[in-house]
Amino acid sequence: MPSMKELLGDTDINTVNTSNETLLHAAAEHGHLSIIQLLIRKGARLDLQDNAGHTALHKAASRGHTDIMRVLIKSHNQDMFLHMAAMEDNWRLAELLLQNGAAVDAMNIKDRQGRTALHWAAASQEESRVVDLLLRNHISNPASFSLNGANVGHMLFLHPQTKNK
Repeated sequence: MPSMKELLGDTDINTVNTSNETLLHAAAEHGHLSIIQLLIRKGARLDLQDNAGHTALHKAASRGHTDIMRVLIKSHNQDMFLHMAAMEDNWRLAELLLQNGAAVDAMNIKDRQGRTALHWAAASQEESRVVDLLLRNHISNPASFSLNGANVGHMLFLHPQTKNK
């Protein structure tokens, strides 16, 4: 029986199906670590999103495949993944990213809109476990950060989860 490497041959591993999923998405969702590692070695793009806006990391996280999450995180820019985790209030992913070295320095790591992970988490109208995680473990002075005149400390004061603390 041929190996996966032989089966892939010169195939474009970033080809997508009708849902814009790649082989990496499928392997991440179904927990195939050795295939993930092979795809990464062959140049799989970790930033590709399916029709729902999910990357392979999202797929792995939704199924609880932490070993695959670690490989994907170490192979990509984990700081931008932290922004995604904050936007989605995915505290499990945020915690894993932080444990694996994602930077939370709100003054230096900003997305294309100029927002940090803390900005995204604090902007949520719902209770955010990511806000709590960032504040408890990784942000020393949230009141010193601002975005377009909106002070994060003020956003946190208005945030439902921080009002009763």
